[in-house]
Amino acid sequence: WFKYFAVVLLWSPSPTFNLSQKSGTDNSILGVQIDDQYVLEYSIKANAAYFIKDAFSIGLQFGYTNNQRTINYYPGGLNTTLESYTNLISLTPNIRNYFGKGMFKGFAQTNLGFAFGKGLERTYAEANDTKTDTREYALTLAVQPGLAIFVADFVSIEVSINLIGLTSKFETSTYNDGTESKLYSNNVDFDINILSMNIGIGFYIGTGNKLYTK
Repeated sequence: WFKYFAVVLLWSPSPTFNLSQKSGTDNSILGVQIDDQYVLEYSIKANAAYFIKDAFSIGLQFGYTNNQRTINYYPGGLNTTLESYTNLISLTPNIRNYFGKGMFKGFAQTNLGFAFGKGLERTYAEANDTKTDTREYALTLAVQPGLAIFVADFVSIEVSINLIGLTSKFETSTYNDGTESKLYSNNVDFDINILSMNIGIGFYIGTGNKLYTK
């Protein structure tokens, strides 16, 4: 009963390997003088799916995100340096149903995501040094409609957007004096955010591909 596989490389908004870097000097944020800052962010996402019938697939998406930030600023004239590092890994099982004919196929995808992240933030203010270790756990249920455009029998360009999402998050923070704080949060999102659009290239592997019919 072998059907076929689909491997989709995703980015939001571009490219598959998403890299953002920012640096600056002599800025002011909320009235605080920023001497210089450096921000580096990158993320990788890939989704693999297996079609259990012609227009219905079950899949798993892997994601990795890294954030780094260094800021030198002067609150109250005190020379202060803030450094932070965050890593986040996510696994998202999903189901997808395609509809339509020809090279344009709409789809509705439902995601159930699990994410785990670790972070470290350190602040140096002359003789004072503070450190905060964080751990984050998140569970997300989301609906993701989209469009697949088949440019060839086994290749498609995909565009999708997160339409409705429910996220439950648990975060712990441990400070350098040994104290610990815990935060629980729940968020329901009904916003359509163009900036969170996912763009991808799909490769359909196998002999049973009947999605694209000329």
